[in-house]
Amino acid sequence: MTVAGKIRVLIDGWSLIYQPNSPAAGHSLSLLTCRPDEAEVTLALPAEPPDWLVGRFNPLVQPTLNGMRQRIRWEQRSLPTLAKDIRADLVHLSSATPALFGSVPNLLSPADSGETLHHPGFSSRLRQALSAGGMARLAGLVWPSDLPPPTRETPVFRVAPALPFDRFVETPADRQEFDRLRLPESYILYHGPCHPAALRFLLESFGWAAGPVGENYPLLILGMDDTGREKLPELLAAHGLEGCVRALPVISPYTVLRLYRNCSALFHPAEITPWGNPLRNAIACGKPVVAGETSLSDALVGPAAYLAALGHPRELGAALLTVIVEEEVASQLSAAAIRRAAGWQTEVFRRELGEAYRILRDGVRVKG
Repeated sequence: MTVAGKIRVLIDGWSLIYQPNSPAAGHSLSLLTCRPDEAEVTLALPAEPPDWLVGRFNPLVQPTLNGMRQRIRWEQRSLPTLAKDIRADLVHLSSATPALFGSVPNLLSPADSGETLHHPGFSSRLRQALSAGGMARLAGLVWPSDLPPPTRETPVFRVAPALPFDRFVETPADRQEFDRLRLPESYILYHGPCHPAALRFLLESFGWAAGPVGENYPLLILGMDDTGREKLPELLAAHGLEGCVRALPVISPYTVLRLYRNCSALFHPAEITPWGNPLRNAIACGKPVVAGETSLSDALVGPAAYLAALGHPRELGAALLTVIVEEEVASQLSAAAIRRAAGWQTEVFRRELGEAYRILRDGVRVKG
């Protein structure tokens, strides 16, 4: 039986502060902007919110520096304590790092590529172990209803996808930020994993198309951290791509939206996350997509993207070249993207997410 009243939800806002252009941050913003009416949302933050982070939520700041040990403490101690302090009904995460101990149930929407879990060193291995233990206690998994179901024993809530960027409001500061980027008239966007192996594969794949189109359609990389920026010049020199690849700075969410809307195509030779992934972002903006073929990407895009074998950089580069050179192919993909995105209803997402919240809240109370 459904119990009336507000559902107190604590959302993890770490990525919004320290990884604001990541899939996890993008999905966290969707949880805020498209939250169910019955949800009383508190956003846990490790620092004061930036100016662009506005909405109907209660910010709760627990100052925490950005580091592996500090993030472990945030995930394993701060979030469970904050949830208990505000008497939350549940904690909603976008990264697969639930606390090993804690009295408040954790709900996960997987939107983290997991690359931060695989840094070298003892702290990273400790975080992996604690996260694995926390996943065994996970109360529920929110999963897009248009993707193949996950193979987990955890209770799964199938929720319709929402339109990415829905209800974002552009400000004069956003427009100024976009202008400061001084973007070329035409460009290809990459918004994916930026660890060294992913960057090497990206550049190897792009290299097959760069010769004919790289000068007029440079590759812009979004979401790169400081380590990636340091390694990028060496990687570009090794692939002979110094003049046609550029790393973008950290930007606000609305500038990310403008970046998608103005791109010539999205190039994503990588795995995707179930939520917050760039393929859905690009399709929502009616843009051609070239990506690696996986079970998730195939189900998500249907005919609205050019998919090529993920492990074959030459095939991926050839697919990108086809989309850029053959205007009819790009137009067909754009039209298919618009049709595909028309079925993504934010109101359905809000309603079904609210039902997941109610089931989890009321089920916990019954068990208690």
